[in-house]
Amino acid sequence: MLIIKQKEDVEIEVLTIGKKVFDAVRRVRTVYDNQSSIYDSVSFEAVSKLTSAVMKDFSEGIFDEVYLVYNKFINAATQEVRTEQLLPITMPEQAEEDAESDYIFEPDKQTILETLIPKSIKNAGL
Repeated sequence: MLIIKQKEDVEIEVLTIGKKVFDAVRRVRTVYDNQSSIYDSVSFEAVSKLTSAVMKDFSEGIFDEVYLVYNKFINAATQEVRTEQLLPITMPEQAEEDAESDYIFEPDKQTILETLIPKSIKNAGL
């Protein structure tokens, strides 16, 4: 399940992946899209197409934030619900002693933002 937020009026839209989550969410939230059919032929291309559409809508300002909500399998009797913010990308907070570190980025920062980060999000399996 992918939660997409718009800050102004705190409207939450949900992109669902799976019939059970779609049935549960559609009663209480706005469903942005339902991609249950992605399980019919799971492939990198299908997931890449889905993540590209979400990233495009985010970059065009349609959405302010994008979160991934999923169940982490612990054992047969236990699953843990996890939530990860995908967009916008936030930098982890650093201790003050690390704050003055100087890094050289190769490729340059702009190339990383435009190329590597979208690939990373696609590989995360949105």
